[in-house]
Amino acid sequence: MIPIKIIREDPEKIMETLKKRGKEFPLEELREIDKKWRKRKKEADKLRHKRNNIGEKIAEKKKKGKQAEEEIEKMQEIKKELEEKEEETKKLNHKREKLWMSLPNLLDSEVPKGETEEDNKEISKWGEKLERNFKTKTHLELARELNLIDEKASEVTGEGFYYLKNDLAMLGIALQKFTIDKLTEKGYELIEPPFMLREKIYKKATNVDKFKEDMYGVKDTDKYLIGTSEHPMAAMHKDEVYQKEELPKKYVAISPCFRKEAGTHGKYRKGLYRMHQFNKIEQFIVCKPENEEKYFKELQENAEEIYQELKIPYRVVILCGGDTPKTQAKTYDVEALMADGEYREIGSNSTSKDYQARRMNIKYEKEKYGEREYVYTLNNTGVATSRTMLAIMENHQNEKGEINIPKALQPYMNGKKKIKKR
Repeated sequence: MIPIKIIREDPEKIMETLKKRGKEFPLEELREIDKKWRKRKKEADKLRHKRNNIGEKIAEKKKKGKQAEEEIEKMQEIKKELEEKEEETKKLNHKREKLWMSLPNLLDSEVPKGETEEDNKEISKWGEKLERNFKTKTHLELARELNLIDEKASEVTGEGFYYLKNDLAMLGIALQKFTIDKLTEKGYELIEPPFMLREKIYKKATNVDKFKEDMYGVKDTDKYLIGTSEHPMAAMHKDEVYQKEELPKKYVAISPCFRKEAGTHGKYRKGLYRMHQFNKIEQFIVCKPENEEKYFKELQENAEEIYQELKIPYRVVILCGGDTPKTQAKTYDVEALMADGEYREIGSNSTSKDYQARRMNIKYEKEKYGEREYVYTLNNTGVATSRTMLAIMENHQNEKGEINIPKALQPYMNGKKKIKKR
């Protein structure tokens, strides 16, 4: 969340971000509720002080054997007034926090203005589309012809699900092991997080009211299946205070992800691209604010190194204000070149700055037993298996309708070099 000091003293800074995002937000309503809340809280604090003083007088009189009816009567009046003030303060604070938590993150100065993905800006490009003297096929055509999927899943589970078979299932496992090995060698700690979170925790990890549209709830519980391991990784540090020497914390998390993909009608949805269940390797870093740029760059380089070793042509774009997730200050997307010549997102790299840490109450001590400050959190898609497999299939198909396995993955595929029909 955004520091309350900025909301109170620098609303223009927030309005600038909202304008850049192309979003409306009742900022003045939040500021007015906050003003009323502070006033009522101050009044309640004064009443508590009066109550305590009268309580001391009553105790003193009783100790001396004197009557204190007047003070007791006054105490009852203050108690009633205080209860009313506390109830009003509680209601105002509920409204205040609900609005405050829904206020999007302040955007980094690098983020361009814009409302849709068409306004995203290309930063770099790597690799070229392979020249082929044969007609390319979509990954779905290849998967069907090579007996790599069973579409019965759409009947028994629903749209957006597949049975992955044979070498495609093995390819997904290989991608995960390859990515884990690469990142753990770089010093990232491997974590398998819980695959569900309580709603009250999810609300701290992200703007859950919006994210809820995409989430699968667990019936008769207050839990939701995770849509990304970023959220349980942030929750793992909830209410922690670190010494500065303990930072950064670098993690590589492995988990399945569950998403309804709500609100994606009209967007590219073919085959494996918008699966409602997929596996993902997530990079997650907790660091001191002054090291944010360094680790944002490191995460980006890690991701690009993976795609380069897999020989997947891609471009990197910075998301415009309107396309940047509400919890993020800046996001780079890696978009893979597909068989149809279009670039589509297969991973993202984001910094939340201290927005997520404030919600989760994650701090560090700048000096031992000294001043405390909120940490910064960053996250990056190491590999989302479904979209990466799609990119491999479409970029590494050959004239025989087979799939050439990238050299980097061959050791994880028991030395196999091609995926052929069984």
